[in-house]
Amino acid sequence: MWVVILVVAAPVAFVWTSSLTDASVGWQMQRRVDRAAALAIQPGADLDWIAWQRGVRIRMVSPDGDSLADVGKAARTGSFFFGPDGGPSVVAWDARQPPLAERPEYTRAQLAGEASGCLSTDQRQLLVCYAVRRADDGRIVYTLDGSQRAIRALYNVRYPLLKLVLFVAVLGVGLGWWLGWRMVHPVEVLRDAVTARRLSGSLEPIELNRADEFGDLADAFNALLDAIRSRDASNEAFAADLVHELKNPIAAIAAVADSLESGRPIDERRAARLSRALRTSGDRLESLANQFLDLARAEAGLRGAERERLDLAALARGTSAAIAADPRFAAVHFEVTAETAHVQGAAERLETALRNLLDNAASFSAEHHPTGGGTVTVTVAAEADQTVRLEVADNGPGIAPADLGRLFDRFFSRRKGGTGLGLALTRAIVLAHGGRIEAGGVEGEGAAFSIWLPGAPPEEH
Repeated sequence: MWVVILVVAAPVAFVWTSSLTDASVGWQMQRRVDRAAALAIQPGADLDWIAWQRGVRIRMVSPDGDSLADVGKAARTGSFFFGPDGGPSVVAWDARQPPLAERPEYTRAQLAGEASGCLSTDQRQLLVCYAVRRADDGRIVYTLDGSQRAIRALYNVRYPLLKLVLFVAVLGVGLGWWLGWRMVHPVEVLRDAVTARRLSGSLEPIELNRADEFGDLADAFNALLDAIRSRDASNEAFAADLVHELKNPIAAIAAVADSLESGRPIDERRAARLSRALRTSGDRLESLANQFLDLARAEAGLRGAERERLDLAALARGTSAAIAADPRFAAVHFEVTAETAHVQGAAERLETALRNLLDNAASFSAEHHPTGGGTVTVTVAAEADQTVRLEVADNGPGIAPADLGRLFDRFFSRRKGGTGLGLALTRAIVLAHGGRIEAGGVEGEGAAFSIWLPGAPPEEH
């Protein structure tokens, strides 16, 4: 509100203080015409050059009153403050005055040798300063300069201007209050609604029925609340699934403990069976804990992971060779078609994602072709839109259409002995690298997983 008042009052305040500059302007012009007159009175003086250098008008008359010279530019006139007819000028003012010989300053100069002064004319819109000098031979030099005082034109109507400013101030304050209310009030409503939900933990939508930018802002807040609700529901389901997965190894460990506490004699075969149960349960718990930790880090965007420029083709060949060396997949044939394609990423994490896909593909191919003949193909290619595509395909049982929407859910698995975290972890790693992953294939003929990652920028040499 104070800003509105300040802006409205600034013009009239400026006009009221404009008279303070008059004395400085007049003093400078007086010095200029005095100096020009002193130079022009010298024998052989170049009047044109003096008039141009000093920016004044110079008139010279003989002792008999005849005009000897009249040089110098007329002062510029402007229409911005003074209207289309322009402002007053020194030339126009001088033309309205009596002949030089009839002017008081001329008479004083003939008697005293010099005369000078400043005066306001044309309703105080023009400040004129003059200097008159008499030479030894009787010639008279008359120098003249003027300054349009546009602000003075406003100063002359300062009282009507003050009335206008007071009217505009009232209107401006009212308009400023209304605009402030229109802008500040909805912001306060949004602030209070967000604060209330933060304190209460509620995720209910914010009600702000407006069809403007504030309504869009409320919709954005509601979209954020929806995302938080979805994340909470996902975390709740994840916790429930995790607890369910932990129950089996925990129950097995508890059963072993009960068996040991029963006091029954433990023979070698029973001890081996209990040992296997403990080891299997421990391995299961360790695998779940490690995969859960990796998944949490990947879903958080792999913050802190060191990223480097790496060749995805070389990574695909190396990882495929490692999987092919696994005795479980001795009958599976791996085919790698990869062209050099660089991405910027965390090598260890991308290797984990690729290993999960290759392990899944090899497992399903080996199960679908128990006598051999399972095939896994890996393709790496750079695409035209500066992305790199990696595809892992197999000739296993394929993916049922009903399972396509659940493949990347936590703890969803059709693989015997799988934890259901591998594909969820792979998807999180791909997303953390700014990429995307899709699953496809034909049921009964094989599955295919495609990953698109942003290509790395060219190396600087």
